[in-house]
Amino acid sequence: MVRAIALAVALLIVSNARADEVKVIAVKGAKCSMCVDTITEALTAVTGVKAAKVDLKKKTATVTFDPEVVTLPELEKAVAAAGYDANATKRDPKAYKELPGCCR
Repeated sequence: MVRAIALAVALLIVSNARADEVKVIAVKGAKCSMCVDTITEALTAVTGVKAAKVDLKKKTATVTFDPEVVTLPELEKAVAAAGYDANATKRDPKAYKELPGCCR
């Protein structure tokens, strides 16, 4: 009986666990390791983001996040606010001007 209750509780916990989402964001304008750091920091600063990995060659950012806390458009806005295009979301012109010369 105790085992049955423990199993039921465990199943309930697992069924209520939120599944993280993984999305790939096209990042236009990333050119160097400083760009990678800036984009990664912008994404990981967003509440609900579990991980972010920027691929400079592919010009993408792969983001693992809790979809009940943050949405893909919010992640795109975070990248844009850092000065980079993210999918169809255009970069913030002021943030772009403040990027180091190698990143523009």
